[in-house]
Amino acid sequence: MNRQTNIESPLGRPRFRVAVRDLVAATLAEGDLTHARRPAPSTYDAIAAHRRIQQSWPPWCQAEVPVSRTVETDRLILTVGGRLDGLGVSGQGVVVEEIKTTLQPLSALGDGPDAGENPHWAQARVYAFMVAEGRGLSRIDAALTYCHLPSHETRRFRRHFLFEDLRAWHDALIQRYLQWLLAVADWRERRNAAIASASFPFSGYRPGQREMADAVACAIRGEGTLLLAAPTGIGKTAGVLYPAVRALGEGGIDRIVYATARNTGKVAGGVRIKSLAMAAREQLCFAPDADCSPESCPWAAGFYERLGPAMADGFAAMDAFAPGAIRKVARRHRICPHAFALALAPWVDCIICDYNHVFDPRARMRHPLEDGTPAALLVDEAHQLADRAREMFSAALSVADFQALLARQPLTGGPMADALSAVIDFMTAPSMMAAGGAGPEEAFSDFQVVLRAFVDAVRDHLSDGAAPPGSPGRDLLECGFEAIHFLRLLERRNAASSEPAIAGGMERNAQGDVRARLFCVDPSGEISAALGSFRAAVFFSATLEPFEYFQTLFGLGPETDRLASPSPFPPEHFGVFVADRIDVTHRRRRESAPDVAAMLLALALSRTGNYLAFFPSHEYLEMVRERFAGLCSHVRVVAQRPRMNEAEREAFLSHFVEGGSESVLGFAVMGGIFGEGIDLAGERLSGVAVIGAGWPAVTPERERIRAFFDETLDDGLAYAYACPGIHRVLQAAGRVIRSETDRGVALLVDRRFGRDRYQRHFPRGWRPERVSGARSLAAALARFWREAIYPEER
Repeated sequence: MNRQTNIESPLGRPRFRVAVRDLVAATLAEGDLTHARRPAPSTYDAIAAHRRIQQSWPPWCQAEVPVSRTVETDRLILTVGGRLDGLGVSGQGVVVEEIKTTLQPLSALGDGPDAGENPHWAQARVYAFMVAEGRGLSRIDAALTYCHLPSHETRRFRRHFLFEDLRAWHDALIQRYLQWLLAVADWRERRNAAIASASFPFSGYRPGQREMADAVACAIRGEGTLLLAAPTGIGKTAGVLYPAVRALGEGGIDRIVYATARNTGKVAGGVRIKSLAMAAREQLCFAPDADCSPESCPWAAGFYERLGPAMADGFAAMDAFAPGAIRKVARRHRICPHAFALALAPWVDCIICDYNHVFDPRARMRHPLEDGTPAALLVDEAHQLADRAREMFSAALSVADFQALLARQPLTGGPMADALSAVIDFMTAPSMMAAGGAGPEEAFSDFQVVLRAFVDAVRDHLSDGAAPPGSPGRDLLECGFEAIHFLRLLERRNAASSEPAIAGGMERNAQGDVRARLFCVDPSGEISAALGSFRAAVFFSATLEPFEYFQTLFGLGPETDRLASPSPFPPEHFGVFVADRIDVTHRRRRESAPDVAAMLLALALSRTGNYLAFFPSHEYLEMVRERFAGLCSHVRVVAQRPRMNEAEREAFLSHFVEGGSESVLGFAVMGGIFGEGIDLAGERLSGVAVIGAGWPAVTPERERIRAFFDETLDDGLAYAYACPGIHRVLQAAGRVIRSETDRGVALLVDRRFGRDRYQRHFPRGWRPERVSGARSLAAALARFWREAIYPEER
């Protein structure tokens, strides 16, 4: 089963749309799953090949001709559509032209692919039937042209078809597809009835939550974009998802895509819809040591014979397709779980996924996102999206990696060894390492030629099949994929009509390794392009202000709606204290460590409870922790270590329990694994201390961001350092108040927190109080706890 769209028709029957390519894939795919990973031609190469062939056609052959055909039953309406690569009309008759690019040698095609169930010929036959029916033809020709990349050699095959034969074949195809659509239509009828009778999933709206839901509904109804800043604890997920589900049931949209930086797997909020939590191939795979080929993986062999029953079984039996449920159905039917999840994606109501499934060209779910389905995109924790998108559209190639591959080639050399040597020689040439390693921009144009030759050599080298596990070819394959990603980013960069959003250069690290680097300084164009697949988009987070900052980074227009929801919790429940006389900038850290330790002691002793202190680096964390240990022995101290695994993280958080007899002080790094996404409600967290303004470390990448936005907006410091910093601070402080009954405090230590440019970004409900030192803080904290103390302790 594959892509479709669904809207309500005026007659009340559901209307489905399917592309010709996807109709063929859904009904005629058979045999093994053959998605063995290997470098593939870029979209740019395929489009260019199509255009070259189309430009060679005679004047009576028209290119890119849209066609469609509608089938109606008493239950539903199905429209099949597509675009012909070419339509030739001459005195010799009518011919439908179909073009396919291939890496397979043209000689391997023999006399041409069988015109029976071959998917390429099947597409041509569907198009031929639609054209013949529309023009009242009794016979028609179809031509299939294969173009070999990168040689651009072509072979063309032409077949003759009778209309009556085409009609019988086409009707059987449609009937097979309608059987599945009827099951989907039955489900959606039940779903819509359930949604119509559903109420808000909680007893009532929290203050500000209804306004949030109304704004989301308005954005979806108006096919617009919304930036929503709402404090932690207000119930953003329910406030955003509920109106989206209502729009689903009313036919305004047909799919919800819930993108998040941390995949929760469940966001339905009590309303019965079918949801799919997408997971990485590695998380689902039954045979991680096998290649994705039927020869080495039993879950790929015979995949398409068992996919239909698995789809019917899973779709009828469950609503929430979490990774465990996917694996359960896939194991029962002996099919690849990851491919099964991708097959399900176009048919569920809500897809829950990581950002990369929506924005990253290497992981984007093309089938469910590019099928024209009216969908709403909901982006959770949206303040993280810009930096994540920068990672997706950045790349690096290492000379050391190429040298390691060359060392594993046969001593006799050959095309692969020659291609590797050419890449190494080019990357280490003086012209690439000019100006102290800041390689000249123009050199990257020539680098493209060398990289393309390497990718072609990898394809040829692995043409007999994917590399077996642990073989040198496996590393070669991965390097080939990295080279392709680098080339595609170069294509995007070269196509830029203004200041390039992707900076290029050469780097040499401390170990002497040379790297070619592409870094995305401005992700706005890429994010904006991805939004074109959606009818509406909602970006929401507790830290999404200033709106102008995110509007720029997301590539949103001036018509974007914006809403800042106030905190639903009484402001007197949260005490904010600003120690702006302590300089914790990098050059003052050693001398400021004793003062910071004293402030943390005052915080931990103000009331028995659990506290988290966030630092700008592990180095400074250890510096202050050592000082703190010398001041106090009756506060339990736990510290975050670099690269903690999941078990170690859980062990760290296990110290934060309610009702302890002594205070617990956790030392953590700002912006790290404990700075966001943890939920320590009630007395599990009494307060936080934020040491420093949260500025990211000064790196070549950050300096490139600063230079870019100095040039384009004259505000590089804000975009590279200040705004990302304040968002880290606010995320850390947001760990404290999570419900109406929570009370807690936040201590902000940095002289910059006393400046207006920082304080104007503080949430509206904050009442910051300045403290001069540890004694002043102790007195302020005693007063706060006395006034905000829990009723049962009075």
